[in-house]
Amino acid sequence: VKDYGAGISKEDIGKIFNKYYSAAKKFRKIGTGLGLYLAFQIMKAHGGDLTVESIEGEYTEFCIKLPVSVVTTMYYGE
Repeated sequence: VKDYGAGISKEDIGKIFNKYYSAAKKFRKIGTGLGLYLAFQIMKAHGGDLTVESIEGEYTEFCIKLPVSVVTTMYYGE
């Protein structure tokens, strides 16, 4: 997901996945600091990854990567 908004500062990039960290105050918005933390934890729990790339004042891009799992079901019926 990519947007062309305010971007995220280099200082904040290293903190945005931390529990309760929110940069919302900088933009006069309300945030709990749990959204990106929970998204990151869910990705980890499923063997995936959540990354971010941003240039302040230009864009922010989040990338979600999940492993592919193939499930084979065998049926031994009558």
